[in-house]
Amino acid sequence: MVPTLSFLPPLNVVTSSRTNDPHVSKIFYYQNLDIYVIDGVLDYPSDVNDTFESNTALTGFANLAHNTKVPIWDTGDHTLENVSIAEVLYGVRGLTLLVPSNEASTQFSQFSNNNTVLWDVLRNHIINGTTVYSPALVNVTHISSAGQYLQFSSNSSGKFVTSGNTTARITQPDVLTKNGVFHIIDRVLLNADVNEDVADHAYSSATELAGHSSTETGPVGVPTGGSNSGGVNTGGAVGNSKSVNTFNVVALSIIVGSCFLFA
Repeated sequence: MVPTLSFLPPLNVVTSSRTNDPHVSKIFYYQNLDIYVIDGVLDYPSDVNDTFESNTALTGFANLAHNTKVPIWDTGDHTLENVSIAEVLYGVRGLTLLVPSNEASTQFSQFSNNNTVLWDVLRNHIINGTTVYSPALVNVTHISSAGQYLQFSSNSSGKFVTSGNTTARITQPDVLTKNGVFHIIDRVLLNADVNEDVADHAYSSATELAGHSSTETGPVGVPTGGSNSGGVNTGGAVGNSKSVNTFNVVALSIIVGSCFLFA
């Protein structure tokens, strides 16, 4: 007897960091298998620098990241060194970065004469030590690497993040990189507040959780159709002068179900 496979309408999912991502055109189910038919070949996610180059929506932030140096504590020499933002992001493991769009990135110009304040603002766009995909960004609070609350919410018009007095909408979720994920937002989170103690505690908690089992969240880049229970999740402190080593953070991998992908 030939098994019967059910069919669902086309579904778009994010599969890599590139703007010409393959899309799922058909989905079949048989017993415990999910079979996805896609219209292209999947690539491994690129590193941060290649992701910046391949996604035109990241051009504005990429220019800032490559051309701006910020003070980072060197744990080997026990000195402050000026390192490009792109280099810092490249070295982080378990990265979640909220990236302002090209238009929004122009707001960073107000900090052009003060890279220290600029870096404090940028740290409030990072959840370090935790790779958080869009299905988990519903009615939850994370701690930024500057020790501030990042409150995520959603409604019929999309998903949003609030830091301090600024709320931004997530316009493109789940841009994948080798060391984490980017979520593109429509404005800069203008919060320069820093709480190093909270950031350090969040960093420690995130690295502890990295050794625990993950939970299923749903397909990356696809709305889950429901709300996650609220809670506070901890990130860490990228660029924190009190951090012992900002680059050795264990990335979390989430495997959801069993599936085959056919191009």
